[in-house]
Amino acid sequence: MNSDNFDPMVVINALLDLLLDQKIRMEIEQPIELSSSDFPIDIPEPIKPESFNRTIAGFVKHIYSRALRFPSILSERQALAEAIHLLMHYSDAEGPDRYGAILSNVVLGGKEELRKVLFLLSQIIKTNEREKYIRWVFICHYLNLDWKKRCLIAATFKELNLKHMTPELKNFRPEQIAEYFQHILKPDVHLQNIFRQES
Repeated sequence: MNSDNFDPMVVINALLDLLLDQKIRMEIEQPIELSSSDFPIDIPEPIKPESFNRTIAGFVKHIYSRALRFPSILSERQALAEAIHLLMHYSDAEGPDRYGAILSNVVLGGKEELRKVLFLLSQIIKTNEREKYIRWVFICHYLNLDWKKRCLIAATFKELNLKHMTPELKNFRPEQIAEYFQHILKPDVHLQNIFRQES
């Protein structure tokens, strides 16, 4: 697209379409959910730490190789490191050693607790992949454009949405909107999602 025939509406519409909840569910979340549900839990009870580690590593390998937009083939060690990283950084288990707390619960609670951990891992992966997808959309369709085009998009967006904008936002120059466009566009995406659900 050269500057002479650049149409900011094409970019705005592409962003809104790609960021629809329904699109993200189909592209990102459903494949992870399907892969999670077909992962076999074939582990004897009582569950030992070694078999817990093998299971969470196998689960992460399974999801990453089959369900991500850009699949990754991980070794056992890489998959275990990734699973522990996800549980340590994103779970809401209490205490400084979240992994240790989760492991203790599984050893005491058996397969039922293990299923909860695998569900938690799938939710963490879905959230992370959703965030990566949203970043990818903005990088590919907005942030990769030169500043002049981004300002043109911001000016067009402001013109279209002026009557719905807060008084503070109405006073923003296109350059200011262009700088914070990712955040300013979020309410529009949210509204579109509501309209799509109701129709």
